[in-house]
Amino acid sequence: MRTRTRQAAFLLLLAMTLSLLPLPARAQGDLSGAEVILTPDVFTYDGSAHRPSITVRVDGVTLTEDVDFTAAFSDNVQAGSAAVTITGAGAYTGRASASFYIRPRTVTKNDLRFDYPMKGYDGTNGASVSADVLSLIGNDQVTAAGTGTFSDPNVGTGKTVTLSGVRLSGPDRSNYDVSSIGTVTLTNGQITAVEPKIQTTAELAVGGGTLDLNTLVSGGDTQKAAFTLKDQPQEASLSASGVLTSGSVPETVRITAVLEPWDRNGDGTPEYTDCRETITVRIVEKQTQDPVTTDPVTASGQQAALTFSGSASVTYGETLDLNVTGGSGTGAITYTVRPVSGDATVSSSGVLTPIKAGTVWVTAQKQGDATYKAGTPVSLEVTIRQARITIAVKNKTATVGDPVPGFSAADYTVSGLKAGEYLKTMPTLSYDPQPDMTRPGSVTIRASGAAVLDSGNYNRDITYTTGTLTIGEVPTYAITLVQTEHGTLTADRETAKEGEKVTLTVRAEEGYACQQVTVQPDRGRSLQASKQQEGVYAFLMPGSAVRVQAAFSQLVARLPFTDVKTSDWFYSSVDWGWRNGLMNGTSADRFTPNSPTSRGMIVTLLYRLAGSPEAPKWSPFADVSPSLYYAEPVAWAAWNGIVTGYSASSFGPRDPVTREQMAAIFYRYAQFRNLDLSATGSLSGFSDAARVHTYARTAMAWANAVGLITGKGGGVLDPAGLATRAQSAAILQRFAQRFP
Repeated sequence: MRTRTRQAAFLLLLAMTLSLLPLPARAQGDLSGAEVILTPDVFTYDGSAHRPSITVRVDGVTLTEDVDFTAAFSDNVQAGSAAVTITGAGAYTGRASASFYIRPRTVTKNDLRFDYPMKGYDGTNGASVSADVLSLIGNDQVTAAGTGTFSDPNVGTGKTVTLSGVRLSGPDRSNYDVSSIGTVTLTNGQITAVEPKIQTTAELAVGGGTLDLNTLVSGGDTQKAAFTLKDQPQEASLSASGVLTSGSVPETVRITAVLEPWDRNGDGTPEYTDCRETITVRIVEKQTQDPVTTDPVTASGQQAALTFSGSASVTYGETLDLNVTGGSGTGAITYTVRPVSGDATVSSSGVLTPIKAGTVWVTAQKQGDATYKAGTPVSLEVTIRQARITIAVKNKTATVGDPVPGFSAADYTVSGLKAGEYLKTMPTLSYDPQPDMTRPGSVTIRASGAAVLDSGNYNRDITYTTGTLTIGEVPTYAITLVQTEHGTLTADRETAKEGEKVTLTVRAEEGYACQQVTVQPDRGRSLQASKQQEGVYAFLMPGSAVRVQAAFSQLVARLPFTDVKTSDWFYSSVDWGWRNGLMNGTSADRFTPNSPTSRGMIVTLLYRLAGSPEAPKWSPFADVSPSLYYAEPVAWAAWNGIVTGYSASSFGPRDPVTREQMAAIFYRYAQFRNLDLSATGSLSGFSDAARVHTYARTAMAWANAVGLITGKGGGVLDPAGLATRAQSAAILQRFAQRFP
């Protein structure tokens, strides 16, 4: 018994002793060789940041996140390869990494909304067809396009278009995949007839010169024009084949050129429209050469003397156009430069370009020809002045409470430097005195410390002009509510600062609902207020005053058109135009929203918008019959300067209207109403801005600025694209709401 008691006491003492010993330290290690497992390791792009589950093992031990390591993800939003970096913590040091993949979002045929496939006749059946991508995530910018093949190359409507090779464009295109789409068949393709072009002016020399008038015709393939004299010329004659021959006297000859519509393939539908123009040909004297006289000097081929006139000095960095007169015959004038204290080059046309400040000698000589010998050289001393540098500090603005604005090279301009050259030492900018950002005021900005290159081409004394930092109060901007029919709109404030949230309350009349709330800043494009809850909308105040307007629509659709659904983007515009008696259907139950709008129809819409004022039913255009529905609208628009024709007698009322033509017509209508046309946008952001014709550039910039005509996605303006009836309804509604 005593032995057992002793054993128990020993075991108790041993346990107590072991409990007092320190626990072994947690194992330490380097993560550079760790095993990193990501689950899952493949995601599909959805616009959010993806974060897989992370398992990290070192020597068979599974580590704990935020205890043994931390994880940082990169490139885990956009499609492509993403990465996670594991950094040791606690008892662990070093780093390890692993990657996972975000595959692009699959785009199917049902995700694409294709443009109306249309092209002008060119004898081929190929065309590019673009489409909007309907399944985009967030604010992604992606458009689609493919190569379309029309069922035949002839003029007509309702053609089958087979689209293949669908491809994406836009800054976010890599997030989407169209490889599974294959081919797409569209059934509403259209090929329109094209109008030939006839050059309307030309010149011809007297003395039996000839001009084939057929060379002035283009765009009509091999079709021949018919030419007739409008009045009897003095001596010139016109052959049956269209060749004009001059007589011995100068005169002006006017010829009527007519191209009839041409059905090239004989199917009853012309590929080329008719064209009628008046060609004016000026028959002028031939250029004469200097006569060779029997004077003993000139008979021997002696040249008249050359003379330098104009300036004999130029500043470094500029050029000097050497003005040399005199000499005889057709020989060229050649130039050479001899450096003295300066240096320069001279072109074959006599433009002197300085290389080094100082003086140079320029020599000019008239070369000989079949009549004259080379002339006597003449020289001129030219002084090349040092250039003077001016550094102008730009003005800056800030708001009370902002940090003191810093400086960069963008805060000043340097003038006087030759292109491609630079200052030896750039200037330093400073405030005088240091600005107090707690209250409004102004502070002078000075530049100093710049130095020119040691080339001797620049005056070392640099001229500085100061700038001003203006510290202003935080501006507030007015909120103007535009009340419309069928509802009321209120705001929680009358003014707001940039970035402040403005809450709007909308109440619709019985049987109506708010369709959208539009916020139109004084500067920039309009935006839509976001819906917070039923009857409550909000937006962030931009940096300008705004006009806010709510649009209401009936809860029950009343449109009789079976091809216009309430889910269509253009539904409200078609409904508005129909309810206001501005735009009817093409039949009792069809609107045909994707058909092109004719020039006669767009003028009719504006005529109705103007209240259908009284006007004569005859117009200056021979192709506008008084019996047609658009006769009075076209006459009204023509006499009021809203439209012009292709020529004095041709309007083309049945031709599809292009986007740039529509912009020009709406711009002239705004001029007719004496509306404010000061808004102007920049078209430089569109890749095809250069394709806007000169006559439409001002109008297109204005229409873009006021939100009538916007781009088609992917930085494309498409000025020559045809406007559909749905687009015309939307533009008409925007105009009426923008300029009530």
